[in-house]
Amino acid sequence: MKGNALFIVLGIILMAVSFNVFPTIVTGADAILDTANSTDYTGLAAVVGIGPTLLFLGVLFGGMASFGLGMKGMWSSHSASRKRKTSTPRY
Repeated sequence: MKGNALFIVLGIILMAVSFNVFPTIVTGADAILDTANSTDYTGLAAVVGIGPTLLFLGVLFGGMASFGLGMKGMWSSHSASRKRKTSTPRY
């Protein structure tokens, strides 16, 4: 049960961090594109342009997956303990 709660808390923290850090990452990517001559580097504009979005989505989905695994574990342990309490032994 404690591990499931840890997954839930970790998922919430990851989702909050992804939303808080995304504007900073986009600002940094914009600064890279402004200062570097993107014609000198093959694929720089494409990689720097899509990188922040991929990072944001990766951390967001990781947080959602962690949260989902924690909730699934909580519900499965809750239903298992509930079944044990209500079952009567047959002789």
